[in-house]
Amino acid sequence: MKKIVLLAAALLLTPLLATAADLANGERINRNCALCHGAFAQGAKGRLSPRLAGLPREYLIKAMEDYRSGVRRNPTMMETTGLANMSNNDIEDIAAYLNMLDLTRDARFDVRPISMGSDLAVGETIFMDECKDCHGRDGRGKPNKEAPPLTGQHGEYIFSTIKLFQAKLRNHDNDPEDETFKAYSDQQILNTVAFISTLDDKLVVPGDMFRPPMLPPMRPRMTNVMQANA
Repeated sequence: MKKIVLLAAALLLTPLLATAADLANGERINRNCALCHGAFAQGAKGRLSPRLAGLPREYLIKAMEDYRSGVRRNPTMMETTGLANMSNNDIEDIAAYLNMLDLTRDARFDVRPISMGSDLAVGETIFMDECKDCHGRDGRGKPNKEAPPLTGQHGEYIFSTIKLFQAKLRNHDNDPEDETFKAYSDQQILNTVAFISTLDDKLVVPGDMFRPPMLPPMRPRMTNVMQANA
């Protein structure tokens, strides 16, 4: 009788547990991601390890699903993170955890321009012409347009991503026919990226230091609960 009651309770709790991400599980998964993206998902200079901290949950979920399905490819990341074997719940948990990491106020995570010789005025003009409508004047993204933040992202990663858009190796705005960047030279792209790299300067609060969130213990998976009480 006791086993039946416990099983019924577990089944009743399932919808409630499914409505909220398990942030502690997300933190656990992030330990693998941290090998390249840093302990706080701050990313690193270069084209391979973008900042993940603070990105929209829906954007992160879509990106991981694209990698898992083969739409986007990164064999090293797939092996290091174990993404191919993650459940949908795992993906939702790590996406929710990364989304809650706000590094913008901490000067230690302020990104630097990738080219000292860039023309910021030219870059600002291009940004306002081509990027503002979807990514926002402040570069912080517009979820309703599925446009992620650019502010706080490492310039090398943004530059390499635009080059992938130009080469049609990735779709800009999820549109295979999009040619937003077709006519832009490398120098124009560098100018734009350099301007984007200044946007997070306004968010820094002197003396503010990021502290990892305190999380409740990781919840047991319902399958484990049922097996333990079978």
